[in-house]
This record gives sequence, structure tokens and C-alpha cells, in this order.
Amino acid sequence: MKHVVFVFGLVLAFFIQSYAAFSQSAEERAGELKNWREQCNHPDPDLRLAYLEAALETNDASINRICVRLALKSDNADLRNLGLRAAIASFDQITFEVDMPLELSLPPIIRPLNL
Repeated sequence: MKHVVFVFGLVLAFFIQSYAAFSQSAEERAGELKNWREQCNHPDPDLRLAYLEAALETNDASINRICVRLALKSDNADLRNLGLRAAIASFDQITFEVDMPLELSLPPIIRPLNL
């Protein structure tokens, strides 16, 4: 019984510590997002690329959205490329709508011959 109580106490302590570490005030969160916005909008394209890569590694949806949006608006081709790849990779599913070309939809007798 003492073992169960000890394990329960450890688990409870872990959850309390995790909650305290992850809970932020709105002001702290806004400051963090503002910091990422400034970093991902840095004038140096190489630094912007590094910041974008770091932002994507955070797996934070708000930070990713901020930095990807700024990358897609960039004049630098490498930043736009990475931003576009990150934007596409964020989708769970990509759907394409296609139509049958007229040449393939006609019966074989009516199809034009390619001589």
C-alpha cells in the first residue's frame, strides 16, 4: 500500500510541476509571440531561415503560423520555398479536383487519330 501511495505522490507531483511550467500569463505569451514575429521578420535572410527552422521545431501552432506567413511574404526565394513546404506539410490531407480531358472522355470511334 505504501508503494502505491508513493507512486501516486510522484505522479501527482509531476503533473503539478508540469502545469506550473506550462502555464503562462497572457502578457508572457504575447511577449513570446512578439519576439518570434520580430525574429522571423529579421532583415538578414539567413537569420530568418534559421529562425523559421527553429520555429518549426517548436511544434507551436501560433509560432509556426506567424513565421510561415512571414516567410511566404518574403522576397527571398529560399524563405518562400521553406515557408511553402512548411505550409503544405501542416495539412493532414490535400485534395485535388481533376477533370477527365475531353480526348479521353470521348468514345474510341470519335477520338482524333494522332498520326
